[in-house]
Amino acid sequence: MFLVKARVASVLAPSPWASSRLAEPSMPSIGRRGPAAATGRARQASTMRSTRRASDRPGAARGGSSLRAGSVNSRSYVRTLTNTDDRDRRATPGRPLRGSRSRSRLTSRAARATNDGMAGPDGLGAPPDPAAVIAHVEVAAGSALFAAHAAVPGNLPIERAACATEAIRGAAARTRAGQRASVVLGAHELVGALAALGEAAAVRTPVTVHVIERRGGLAVGRDELAPALDVGAGVLVTWSSQEAADMTLVARRAAEDSETPFLHLVDALPSDVSALGGTRELAARFLGAERSAPTFTDAAPGESDGDGGPRPQGRGVVRKRAERGFCARVPFALASAMRELCELTGRPLGAIERVETADAEEIMVVVGCAFPAAREVVRSLRAQGRRVGLVGVRALRPFFGADVVKTLGRAKAIVVLEPLDVPLAPYGPVAAAVKAAFADALTWAPGFPSVGRIPPILSATFATIDGTITERDVRLSLAEIASGERARRHIVFGSDG
Repeated sequence: MFLVKARVASVLAPSPWASSRLAEPSMPSIGRRGPAAATGRARQASTMRSTRRASDRPGAARGGSSLRAGSVNSRSYVRTLTNTDDRDRRATPGRPLRGSRSRSRLTSRAARATNDGMAGPDGLGAPPDPAAVIAHVEVAAGSALFAAHAAVPGNLPIERAACATEAIRGAAARTRAGQRASVVLGAHELVGALAALGEAAAVRTPVTVHVIERRGGLAVGRDELAPALDVGAGVLVTWSSQEAADMTLVARRAAEDSETPFLHLVDALPSDVSALGGTRELAARFLGAERSAPTFTDAAPGESDGDGGPRPQGRGVVRKRAERGFCARVPFALASAMRELCELTGRPLGAIERVETADAEEIMVVVGCAFPAAREVVRSLRAQGRRVGLVGVRALRPFFGADVVKTLGRAKAIVVLEPLDVPLAPYGPVAAAVKAAFADALTWAPGFPSVGRIPPILSATFATIDGTITERDVRLSLAEIASGERARRHIVFGSDG
């Protein structure tokens, strides 16, 4: 009798993993844009009342703590939309995401036209070059395009600067003047221009910077990614031309909604892209015709107060005090932009993408060009009966650690593959973020799921890459797990060390 009662109790007890299977809460869209803004004022008024509590916090007068009209409190819990396998996919063409409201401006006919338009503009190549795709999308969105030495195929208007730093500063100045502007850089140009990107972040300039590397043979990994994580800009990584096109619009929308610059690293070989023919119409619906007015006021040094005395705070102090308030808006702005673009196009897009993770015992977490190869390896090993899963990370800043832990929590071992190597670091930056997220979960940090243990996390980094990360590289990383407790926690490919 005692055994029967114990078994019934164990069946009825809630699973600690149940939270990861709950439906995601609805997340209202940020603001109203374009010509339809006048028709939505009544709905905005009711929504704005719910945000007054956020606007009453210190720093709200400068826009540092509240989102624009029509948003919600930025401190509310933010759940990102993540792609899943076919059983869990929440978005299909013609059907909006659960718990969200479709924009009335987009009719079903327009949505079908956007999805079915396969013909792209001339001059982009076949398959189109990622730089050409991004430049086409930015110009279609009405952005002024800046570049230094990066080659951009196609006949598009580009303002050339003497160096990458001047290109970013020129785009930032154009953005502060009320226009949209973006920059296309080569991977070797980014590190020298990070100071200019940090300046844009300090004064809340919503400029987008796209970094593209063309690999034709053995080359250094994406080492420019590591220092770029610490300049105060959003950082996104894509692994196909189609995702690069979609993320260009997402980065633009999120940057304007959060008044924060975004850095978009494309780590992909040329691949096919659909719906480029309707990019201009899609950008108009998604972004609107005009940018919203900035809310940050920069204090110039040497200015005096009303009594003629010196300001008690310098410009740097004012910028730093407002920084956290604006950055708190970024996760919500990014997740909202991804969700709404998914509604408009029917193409699933999220901060992370999950493949066969529901019952996986071994899960790979990959960034950039490792994703296509890892996906093929997962399909092959699944056919052999091995329970392997995959998580692709698109958003590195902000990093959605709670969602990553919810996906990886039941894994027995985790391998993190990153297309870069930081020689003095114990492991790669994404592996460090994953380990930190598990530490938060283990110590009951708010918003994180409960975990009873931290699984072994192996970091695989690439000092050099021959073209792209291959299936062989992925399998070698997984083979290290077979060593059990003796497995190395950090392996480096393409290095003599």
